[in-house]
Amino acid sequence: MNDINETVAEVLRFDEEATPGPWTWTTPPSEDSYTCVWDDYGDLVVEGNWEGDTALIAYYRTAAPALAREVQRLQGEVRIDADALVEMMEESRRVGQEAMRERCAQWLEQRGDHVWAKALRALEVE
Repeated sequence: MNDINETVAEVLRFDEEATPGPWTWTTPPSEDSYTCVWDDYGDLVVEGNWEGDTALIAYYRTAAPALAREVQRLQGEVRIDADALVEMMEESRRVGQEAMRERCAQWLEQRGDHVWAKALRALEVE
């Protein structure tokens, strides 16, 4: 999963399908209780720090959905900021055109072309 949106969608899907969190873990009450981890080949993996692994799994159960929702919230803010930036750029372009039109109209008036200056000022900027 290279795309963050795919990762967010998967995390939230797993969150909906899983037992509600937060999760906790405890040491098995007897030697008859085990925490099992299987590798990609179906073999039981017993090496490693299973206490650390179980703590990580329990922590991720709560953290991953919270992080996914935060990513979505921040993406929404970025979209809002991008929309505002486009609006500001359009407004700047329009204001710039109006300023240039006014300068041209003033130049025409200085030359005595009052009719053309008035016509130029009447034009609407798109």
